[in-house]
Amino acid sequence: MAIDQQKLRTLLIERASKERTISYEELSQALGVANNTPLYDALDQLSRSEHAASRPLLSAVVIHKGGSDQGNGFYALAEELGFGKKQQLIKTLFGIGEINQCFDYWKNQALNAQPFFTSADIELLAKWGKTAYDKNNPAHQTAREQIKATCWAKSVHFAEQVCNQLEGFVLSKRK
Repeated sequence: MAIDQQKLRTLLIERASKERTISYEELSQALGVANNTPLYDALDQLSRSEHAASRPLLSAVVIHKGGSDQGNGFYALAEELGFGKKQQLIKTLFGIGEINQCFDYWKNQALNAQPFFTSADIELLAKWGKTAYDKNNPAHQTAREQIKATCWAKSVHFAEQVCNQLEGFVLSKRK
């Protein structure tokens, strides 16, 4: 079974941007892969393309369950890509350094991404923000659903991210 490279990349970028690792087992389950061989091949291919684009080896965020280190294939690839000899890379904790590079790179990418609210979001709020909601009006119902799916969802996401960064703060889920 071939693994969807875009899905794999997106999943690992999401983890890295949140400064989280994932075990090979969890990743296999998330991708619906029973045999790890295609997973190893997909991780190898992904890291080759990330390296070619001058980005950190994204497969670094995939580690052994209950551990803090990558598998032998990761180090063999790093050696092949010219980072050094496999055994020396293991001794110098290259994998942990590469995890941190992934975290820094993808966290900053998330911060520097497109504007949080698009011009369409702003226009939608400008149009409907001062209008009293009429639950019997189909246009109002449509606008409400659009706002919930865009502006509201983004605001909740932003609030969650802020609360995650502030010690002792919790986001209330009450409406």
